[in-house]
Amino acid sequence: MNFKTTWVAVIFMYISLAGNAQNKGSVKPGENLIVKNIPEISSSIAEEVKRYTESRSAGPVDWHPKKREILMATRFGNTNQLHYIKNPGGARTQITFFDEPVGGAVFEPLNGDYFIFSRDAGGNEFSHLFRYDMSDGKISMLTDGGRNQNGNIKFNTAKNLVCFTSTRRNGTDRDIYTMDPKDPASAKLIHEVKGGGWSVQDWSADDKKLIVREGLSVNDSKLYILDLTTGALVLTGPVSKEELIANGNAKFAKDGNHFYFVTDFQSEFSRLARWDIKTNEIKFITTDLKWDVDGFELKEDGSKLIFTVNEAGLTKVYLLETEGLTYKPISELPTGIISSINWRPGSDEFMYAFSSARNNSDVYTFDLKPVNRNVGLKASWVVLLQQILLSLLLLNGKALTGLRFQDFIINRL
Repeated sequence: MNFKTTWVAVIFMYISLAGNAQNKGSVKPGENLIVKNIPEISSSIAEEVKRYTESRSAGPVDWHPKKREILMATRFGNTNQLHYIKNPGGARTQITFFDEPVGGAVFEPLNGDYFIFSRDAGGNEFSHLFRYDMSDGKISMLTDGGRNQNGNIKFNTAKNLVCFTSTRRNGTDRDIYTMDPKDPASAKLIHEVKGGGWSVQDWSADDKKLIVREGLSVNDSKLYILDLTTGALVLTGPVSKEELIANGNAKFAKDGNHFYFVTDFQSEFSRLARWDIKTNEIKFITTDLKWDVDGFELKEDGSKLIFTVNEAGLTKVYLLETEGLTYKPISELPTGIISSINWRPGSDEFMYAFSSARNNSDVYTFDLKPVNRNVGLKASWVVLLQQILLSLLLLNGKALTGLRFQDFIINRL
């Protein structure tokens, strides 16, 4: 770490401790931290930069299934809460008011009469599922409220059931359940597992199968197909005795015979691939991209797929036509970090979170049809740090391998 970077780290360390300072004239760390040869920093400086260190961000949560309206998450106090936005650039209406942060939420996908969200109580990390009724704002607990964790909500194709994972059986193993969200008593254990790394990836088009992922480590994860009729759990996707493989982000193709997923099988990079369920053959899609595929989002009708790639520290977004497995970059999107892509039902529009060195994360949309791009949604306010004390300078160069690299170095404006 060079001298300049060290000083930057020290300044922000002091700023973070400003609220606990006993001496109003200067900012001092706690007694457990030994600081040598560092001058005192005036508390007035800490107060001045607080507006930058306390700036907020916003993230997309879900689309209303019938309206061009969204749920998003941001905070006014100490924790992220859910807000509802009815039109582009419109007012954010806060609809949850808990001391604890609210986790992800999913709209009921037929009419948007309610959404399901998760949260814990008092930071105990025992997350439970709740239903929020849009008509009157009533909140109902869907899970048992015990000392267990619940999450990973996935609506089925018929849009009348959800599956979710829960440790309610023994507090450790993350089993798979189904439930009618209108009737919490209908919750049913459909498959017991061993371990806490299990998650449901997707329902098949006929709602007879699930793709399930078992995460063993960051480098080792397996995919299975769970037959909901017979209860059989069958290993699928690439396996190897010579190497650990990370498989994930799996979604059924609409033909029911394939699924898309991200894998690092036989590569130093994570690639987008398609697996043939009947023949157990793999088709690598992004072999020519020498960067990791972060993830993808499949359109509901299965015709298009958007995937993101971490290219030298920045996000590049690609559109894939599933008919011929051809793809191209969406060059109109801004340069920065893009995540949380979510298709709007029945359209070619998607929303995403965007952040860069000069603005916090906020929610935007993009429509593949040029005629609709003038009504893009900027969901939340953005605190643009036009006078920020520090900025990130992006340097481009050539690595020894010939691959382009980008080096982020903190510099003063």
